[in-house]
Amino acid sequence: MDSMERGLAEARAYLAGNAALRQAVGAAPGAVLEPRPLGMGEHNLNYAFADPADGRRFVLRVNVTRQPFHDNQVRYEFDALTALAPSGRVPAPLYLDDGPDAPGHGALVIGFCEGDELDFDRLRPGDLRCAAQLMADVHAVPVGPNCPLHRPTDPLRELFGECLARFDLYRASPAEDPRITRWVNALTAAAAAVADTPAAPGDCAHIVNTEPLPSHFLIPAAAAAEAARAGADDEGVGRGADVPTASAAAAPATRGGGGVSLAVGVAHPAGGAGARGRLCAAPGSFVDWERPVIGDVAQDVAFFTAPTTTFWDSDYLMGPDVAAAFVEDYWRAVDGRFSRGAFDARYRAFRMMAALRAVAWCCRALAQFGADPRLHRTDRAVAKVPAYLSDEFLEMLARDCFGL
Repeated sequence: MDSMERGLAEARAYLAGNAALRQAVGAAPGAVLEPRPLGMGEHNLNYAFADPADGRRFVLRVNVTRQPFHDNQVRYEFDALTALAPSGRVPAPLYLDDGPDAPGHGALVIGFCEGDELDFDRLRPGDLRCAAQLMADVHAVPVGPNCPLHRPTDPLRELFGECLARFDLYRASPAEDPRITRWVNALTAAAAAVADTPAAPGDCAHIVNTEPLPSHFLIPAAAAAEAARAGADDEGVGRGADVPTASAAAAPATRGGGGVSLAVGVAHPAGGAGARGRLCAAPGSFVDWERPVIGDVAQDVAFFTAPTTTFWDSDYLMGPDVAAAFVEDYWRAVDGRFSRGAFDARYRAFRMMAALRAVAWCCRALAQFGADPRLHRTDRAVAKVPAYLSDEFLEMLARDCFGL
């Protein structure tokens, strides 16, 4: 039995024997709750299941690898979803099991969210506007004084420190490569120059995801169509302003011979430069709250628009002009609910730090994968790490994110 089959069997047994879970989701004592694999991430195994009485769907998340800065992954995520519930844009937290008999390092059950994963290789008109609205709605949730989430003194400086720690692990391993290390040294020096970019009062007071990958945005087709119509009305043209041209939408980054050939997406103007207010009434859901912090919205926006993020789940690289258009859509969606503060300077620094973090993650993965082939990993990580550490990709980052 392989790990996937074993995980599914454990999930099936867990759902069958957990009376408290059944009560939490409102299922009858004798109902058969049959799990089906929903996706495997770096830290969690996900299974969808339904109540056979009425078809209501749920997600069982089993933690397999903890995130940093806390010891109880599932409780941390449950607390984050509880704090963000007023937004109406995150899965409902329904059940938490962090006891010794829980599978993995603990499990939680959340509501199932409808919608299609954002896919940069197949962007629909309106998709990026929905993502901007989702991010703005979540960031606008007031943070209570007793919110238990991690509150770094300075999220930007803490992120830089996290990168340095990962690079230290890489340098101490047999996997260190002088070619990669030369790039690491150059990028780290550039990032160090902006690591102390100051925040304005009130900037670091929002719940931010810190890892808003495109797969974390579930957007119904109807929502994307609504946002596209709004964009067309704003711009006075027949399509939404956030859709790259056909050539840019493909934006292939093909690997071969140990390298990567890069093509960066081209921007259209952001629709309705003078427009304000909602870009979409019901944009979908923002999921996967594994490691949020109370911090700076610039971190999420910069991570989402960084080419290191878009390339992870696709062959698309978001260029600076497309990123700038998304930023302005985001602030239209915020619609005055909080101040822009020092966003513009911090966004530039966080975009640099997002790229550095991706390189640091890949360097650490290179060291860990070589040290222990049994470690949990995804097929995507195995495929992408060599591409991210190629000269072609690192040269693109040095130019577009670090200004080198």
